[in-house]
Amino acid sequence: MACLLSKISFIRKIHRFFFRLYLEKKRKLNIVKTLWFNISFLPWKQAKHFPFFIHGSLTVAREGGALLLDIPDSELKPGLIRLGYDRLSTNYAGTLLQLSGTIRWKGPFRSSVNVVIGASKPESFLEFGRYVSLGAQGSIRAYRSIVIEDYVAITHDCCIYDTDFHPFRNIRTGNINPYAIPVKIGQGSFISSGSYIAKGTVLPPYSLVASHSLLNRDYSLENVKAPFIAGMPGKIKSQGLVRLFEKDLEITASEHFSQTDCPLIVHRGIPSDHSGREGSFI
Repeated sequence: MACLLSKISFIRKIHRFFFRLYLEKKRKLNIVKTLWFNISFLPWKQAKHFPFFIHGSLTVAREGGALLLDIPDSELKPGLIRLGYDRLSTNYAGTLLQLSGTIRWKGPFRSSVNVVIGASKPESFLEFGRYVSLGAQGSIRAYRSIVIEDYVAITHDCCIYDTDFHPFRNIRTGNINPYAIPVKIGQGSFISSGSYIAKGTVLPPYSLVASHSLLNRDYSLENVKAPFIAGMPGKIKSQGLVRLFEKDLEITASEHFSQTDCPLIVHRGIPSDHSGREGSFI
C-alpha cells in the first residue's frame, strides 16, 4: 500500500511539473535561455533551483561583470526572478541585460517586456531589494550606484539613471560637474508611468511619484513622511499618501467602491503587513 501511495505521489509531482511548464510556455517562457542563463551566471548550488525565468528573448552584454543573488538557499525556488514577464502584453520584445559591473538581487523580482537593466561600468553597482517590479519599456542603468529597496513598484515607461552619460562644460566658468551621482529609492515607493529618475535622486520610504515627473535631488532632506512628488522638476506636493499594499484591504476596497463612491476608512499609519504583496507577486 505504501509503495502504491509513493507511486501516486510521484505521478502527481510529474503531472504538476508538466502542467506548470505548459502554463509558463503560454507566458512565453524561453526554456533554452532559462537553462543557459541560470547555469552560466550562477554557482551550481543556486543554479539548480532555476531562480531566473527568462520570458521572450534576452540579450546579455557582458564585459566582465558579476551577477549576485543575496538570497538564502532555503528561499530559492524556480521563477523567483522573472525577466520579460507580462501576463497581459502581446508584445514580447526582448530584455537587454548590461553586465559590466555588479547587479545584485536580494529577493523576488519581476520585469516586463522591452526593458533595459544595466550596470554599465566595471565599478557600477545596481541592487534590487525584495519584491521589486519594473514595467514595460522601463530602463535602469547604473554608472556608479543605484539601490532600489524592498517593495518598490516602477510602472511602465520609467527611466532610472544615476548619470547624464556625458560630461558637460559651463562655457562661462569652465566648470565640469560630476555627471554620475548615486540614486536610492526607499522601500515601498510607487513610481508612476513615464517618470524620469535622474542622478543624485534619493527618495524616502513610501514615496509616491506622479506620472511624467522628473526627479533630480535628495527628497529625504525635507524630512517628509510618505511624500507625494509631482512635476518637472519634481516637488513635494503633499504627504501621507501610500499605495495600498495589503491584499485583503485591496479586495475590500474593490468591493466597497463597486457599490458606493463614499470614502473607505481603514487603519492609519505606514503599512506594516506586506504579506498580500508577497503572496500575489509571482
